[in-house]
Formats: sequence, C-alpha cells, structure tokens
Amino acid sequence: MGCETAILVVSYGTSQVSALPPLTAIVREVGEAFPGLPLMHAFTSRFLRDTLARRGGPDIPHVSDALAQLAQQGVSQVLLQPTHLLPGGEYHGMVEQLKPCTAQLTVALGDPLLRTPQDVERVAAALPACLPPLPPDGGGLFLGHGTSHQAHALYAQLEQALHRQGHTSLYVGTLKDGLSPQQMVHRLRLNPHLTRLYVHPLTVGCGVHALRDMLEGDESWCGQLRRAGFAVEGIPRGLGDCPAIRRLFVSHAQQAAGRFLPIYRNEAHL
Repeated sequence: MGCETAILVVSYGTSQVSALPPLTAIVREVGEAFPGLPLMHAFTSRFLRDTLARRGGPDIPHVSDALAQLAQQGVSQVLLQPTHLLPGGEYHGMVEQLKPCTAQLTVALGDPLLRTPQDVERVAAALPACLPPLPPDGGGLFLGHGTSHQAHALYAQLEQALHRQGHTSLYVGTLKDGLSPQQMVHRLRLNPHLTRLYVHPLTVGCGVHALRDMLEGDESWCGQLRRAGFAVEGIPRGLGDCPAIRRLFVSHAQQAAGRFLPIYRNEAHL
C-alpha cells in the first residue's frame, strides 16, 4: 500500500442490506476528511457480518481481521473511528478486541457520538434537523435501545440538553432500562399542546430491531402511542442519515487524528 497510516471506521454491524446506508455514509465522510489515506469499514459482530454477506451484502471484515490485514500491508498507524452512539457495552467490547493488535499497530481511537457534556450539547443541537418541521401541536420522540451500562445516563442528559436549547417538545426514550410506553405517554400528556408525534430511532442505523420494536406493528412504540390517542408518524431512518450527525463523527475522527496527524486536525469542527 505504501502508506504508513490508514483510517478504519468500525460499526457494531447490521444483518440488513437496507440498514447499511447510514453507516456507509459515515464511512464515506470520515474518509473524505483524510484524502489520500486508505479507508476501511469493519464490524465488531462476526454474526452480523456473516449474515449480511449471506444475504448478498458486501463482505465487510471483522475488526480484528481488518487490523491484521492493514498490518500485513505495512500500515503502522490506524485512526479508528467507531460509529457507536455511546460508550456502552458494545463500545467497550470493541476496545477489548483491539488489544491484541496494539503490539503491531499504533491506534488512535475516536470517541463515540455521545461521551462528553460537549458531545451531548452538539448532538442535541443537531437532532431537530433529523425531523420534519414541527406543527404547533407536534413533537418528537427519539428512541434508543438503552443499555445496562452506566452510559445509559447520557440519554437523560440528551433530553435535558434538548429542553435547555428550547426544544421542549422533543423527548428521548429507550427500549430498555427507561420509561415504558405507558409511562412515556404520561410524560407527553403533561404537554397540553402535543397531539402529533414523530418517532425517530436514536440509533445510528435503522435495522430490523428498530423497525420491529419502535416503528412497525400494533405492539411497537408507535402502535402503543397511537392507541393512547396521539397521531404518530414513525421515521424509518438512522442518525447516520442526518448530515449534521455525520459531521460530528467526522469531528471526533479529526480530534483523534491530532495524535499523529496534526496536519488534519481541524479545530473549526470541534
């Protein structure tokens, strides 16, 4: 390859070809921020990468295989940017997978989308652009998976930031370790003007889990909110579909690159 440094964008993965575009859009824009450097995309889930390939999707390598391949090609430094939402269990599992490779490679690790208080504020500022313009009686619910990891607190912090910034009709919920749909209905009804609701996955991609549990069918969150009397529209897109969110991932990669690629550091994005 003849290049000392490479860019590796790492996702947990997806088994659905239709759920790939938000991830590949992030990969593309991270790569465009570092012109001339080799770019790869990898998954941390072997099961998902194998399933995706069987279904006719691209053959995306597992992260350990991608790092081994880069080392064999003469790369000594890797800028690794995850597409994870927050530093929960999957993110820390990825970090563990990197450890065997550090004897051969120097790895600069970018942050997930949400980590610091500054990240929370920036994501809160970007989220309204993921929704259509809200009518006077409209609001939005950003719905994440949730995690048993302590990073779960970032979901509540994100809603608080949305409200501080004036987006008082936007809410954040989770499928696990958060309010139930019935409890969320109670919170939404505290806003007397709210009758219409957009539900958007607070996930980087929009795979089968988001469609089934958040958006589609009578027992999904959308279905239960409709039964409670709200006019609900589910938005089957991931955060990676939003240009403002993708720019935040690029900013994290640029910040990490400053460790050994100072020429690429761009403070205007930070």
